[in-house]
Amino acid sequence: WAVVLLSSVVLCCPLLSSAVLSLSESKQTGLIMAQEKVALHQKWVLWYDNPRLAPAGREWRDNLQKCGTFDTVQDFWSVFNNVKPASQLAFNSNYHLFREGVVPMWEDPENKKGGKFVLTIPKKDSKAGRCDEMWLYTVLSVIGETIDPTGNQVCGAVVSIRKSQDRIALWL
Repeated sequence: WAVVLLSSVVLCCPLLSSAVLSLSESKQTGLIMAQEKVALHQKWVLWYDNPRLAPAGREWRDNLQKCGTFDTVQDFWSVFNNVKPASQLAFNSNYHLFREGVVPMWEDPENKKGGKFVLTIPKKDSKAGRCDEMWLYTVLSVIGETIDPTGNQVCGAVVSIRKSQDRIALWL
């Protein structure tokens, strides 16, 4: 395990222990910058959809929009920090984070014999930002493979924004 402290954010990642990072400190900003990107074991794709905005007769799959693809820790943050937080999405919108090559739909061969675990977050009982916090923890656990150390059980995760509750699903 390795721990990297960047400003007030601590990143603990087993992937860093095998990576050789060349760190240099910028005297002007006081920031520590990694010279090499830290690779993830898998390549991931973040998708967005809002079925309510789809034209009538359009297939669900055609409504999926790719937000970004990443295979390094740095590229993950580049994608994740440049999309709206889940809590700010319109009702009935979804973010889907899936391994590259796996389409976030049950008809995909990787998902056909799978299932999902769902966490429901009622809005009336939830503090502001709870969904965003839980979504971030889920995403970090999935891409860091701490929730699935083998890297072959979890296909992806979905956050679904609804009027009275939000849902986070882990697809296996």
